[in-house]
Amino acid sequence: GGSVSRMLDAALKQKLTDLDGFVRLLERSAQRRLQRGKVARMGDVADFLHHWRFLKEGSDLRLAHGGDKLWQRKLSLRLLDPASISAPVFRAVRGSVLMSGTLKPCGFYRDLLGLGAERSRKATYSSPFPSENRLLLCVDDVSTLYRNRGDPLYRKLAASLTAVAQATPGNVAAFFPSYALRDDVAARLGDHGKTLLLEERGASPTKRTALLGRLQQRDALLLAVMGGIFGEGVDYPDNLLTAVVVVGIPVPPPSLEQKKLEEYFERKFGNGKGRLYAQTYPSVNRVLQAAGRCIRNETDRGVVLLYDNRLGHRPYRRFLPKEVRHCTSSAVPALVRGFNDPRTGKPPS
Repeated sequence: GGSVSRMLDAALKQKLTDLDGFVRLLERSAQRRLQRGKVARMGDVADFLHHWRFLKEGSDLRLAHGGDKLWQRKLSLRLLDPASISAPVFRAVRGSVLMSGTLKPCGFYRDLLGLGAERSRKATYSSPFPSENRLLLCVDDVSTLYRNRGDPLYRKLAASLTAVAQATPGNVAAFFPSYALRDDVAARLGDHGKTLLLEERGASPTKRTALLGRLQQRDALLLAVMGGIFGEGVDYPDNLLTAVVVVGIPVPPPSLEQKKLEEYFERKFGNGKGRLYAQTYPSVNRVLQAAGRCIRNETDRGVVLLYDNRLGHRPYRRFLPKEVRHCTSSAVPALVRGFNDPRTGKPPS
């Protein structure tokens, strides 16, 4: 942290009086480019260096990433504590209402946003959507832990996903914790009878819009990642998805950044909350966000399948709705077909 900042200052002072002067120079240059109607990336660099210099100690993290090549080296900032930004906003208002279908546990979001226990009231309500409109299955004979990954797991997931697609009229979306696992499963899919659509890493808005437009034909199998635009940022109106498959839990891999985040939350909240707040709760939130893409209103109908046996145990189990059914992957095709009324070939109305 501090040593990297001193090195940066020292390097810049070889040419400039100080870092502040360099920032002002960048800001003036950016302003001149903007006045000429040009893009001013120097302004972004100035903003970054300003925040690098004046970050809040403890709630922010400086990271220096090394590499043999110059282009592999980079500096980055990570906000560890969102409350440093949100808490002053909430303190400035007389009251606020925060609502979401995935604010579980409420205490985590209260702490994360700095709302304060003394000013907060928590309430949980049952879903207004008819439970008979959703088949929710947790597949217990699958584990996507890193030590279990390999060809047998990929083939098992691909076979089950193929069977779900065959048994489901309309669009099916499957969300994975990473592109790597997604691609390993996609390479082993059987003949599922649908158009295969793959979320592209870093796709432009135009490409994303085109992919969503392709779903309007209601004959696609979409493979995407949790936490991405299709797993959280897109609504699917008019029962656009008739089945959603969520594979695994997107637990962040070990890293210095993750370690510092856990340490920060443990210091601030104690009681073993470091790992829960930095890893467990954000991961399960992404699972719930992806699972929620299927049923968007009270008339939608569909199947939601969760593939990971960890979801049936603590600390994840309490986040699942009470109507979840546990089964094996071999039982999935018959359960899905039974829900999707095989007499008509479409979800019953």
